[in-house]
Amino acid sequence: MLFLYFSVIEDAEGCSKFEAIYNEYHTMLFKIALGITKNPHDAEDVMQNSLFAIAKDIKNIKTDNVNMLKSYLYKIVKNNALDYLRKKKSKSFDLLDDFELIQSNENTTHLIESDEQYIRLVVLIKKMPTTYRDVLILHYLHEMPVARIATVLNRKKSTIKQQLIRGTKLLRKCLQETGFHD
Repeated sequence: MLFLYFSVIEDAEGCSKFEAIYNEYHTMLFKIALGITKNPHDAEDVMQNSLFAIAKDIKNIKTDNVNMLKSYLYKIVKNNALDYLRKKKSKSFDLLDDFELIQSNENTTHLIESDEQYIRLVVLIKKMPTTYRDVLILHYLHEMPVARIATVLNRKKSTIKQQLIRGTKLLRKCLQETGFHD
């Protein structure tokens, strides 16, 4: 498996340095990734991304100071894990593609008279700017309170409230323009 990482390293000295780092710290790096992602499969993905980043930067890595090396490795894994989770979260917010999940919410769907109206509403929300779309989906279709949405989207509660107000106004305007009847 190390040969994959060696493919991005230019010289034998770099390969030797990388192999030493890998043998000494791979368990520590995995534990860091697992601690952040809370999922062994995600931690493996983070590890691979981190090891490729380390391999690409092997020329600049100093191994003479163990504490600095550990700190550097920790930062690489931590940043890769956070980026991975951010990307994973943003992919999960394309919730409108999962109609079954949305339609399972009986409290929302009873307000809409027909499946056709429901689909038209979903299509309208999907066309909205991402900032409003995510907030509207979570609040109206998944009935999340503002505080929970703020936590999920990693934004301030006041920001979520403002986005909800603006998004709702925009949605009402779009509904009126398309002739949607309540």
